[in-house]
Amino acid sequence: QYHATRSIVIRNLVEERITQAVGVRIPVAWPLARLEGGLPDLLGPVVAVRGQIETVAEDGTPEIWAATGSHGLAHYRNGKWTAITTRDGLPTNRLFTVVEAVNSAGERQLWVGTEGGGLACRSKDGSWKVWNQASGLPNNSILSLLVVDGPDGTRTLWAGTEGGGVVRLALTPGNQTFAVF
Repeated sequence: QYHATRSIVIRNLVEERITQAVGVRIPVAWPLARLEGGLPDLLGPVVAVRGQIETVAEDGTPEIWAATGSHGLAHYRNGKWTAITTRDGLPTNRLFTVVEAVNSAGERQLWVGTEGGGLACRSKDGSWKVWNQASGLPNNSILSLLVVDGPDGTRTLWAGTEGGGVVRLALTPGNQTFAVF
């Protein structure tokens, strides 16, 4: 209750500020705020992407990624939101989850779990690689993602599927095969 009330107040303040600035009331998609020092640091309205925000990933840099339920991925960088959608290579705009990981070669990767589109990985050049049932996934809907660091320095991506079990993927370049449990 407390968090929902605070979020509604923040959204209303953002809509009010935009209305004052442009002179017309513009409904704003749900804004994101980062809590620092107990106070919300509003990251700006997510006007680039509409839809419900499912999950958010932050990698310790000022960049933030937000998976939406119907409008792709929202990316916050240098004070601006941009939208990444099927036009940019996502297999679908219906996303459940997003995580950022560093593979064993030290490369940053963005992983997205989709509704019906499988598992997608964004490389540093912005291109997408997609895994789905045709490439070994037990189900094309990925509900949750978790990156785990092993004691030997290896990193593993775990994916929870919709009705197909749990999938494990070693984050080793050139050796990305699935194990299904």
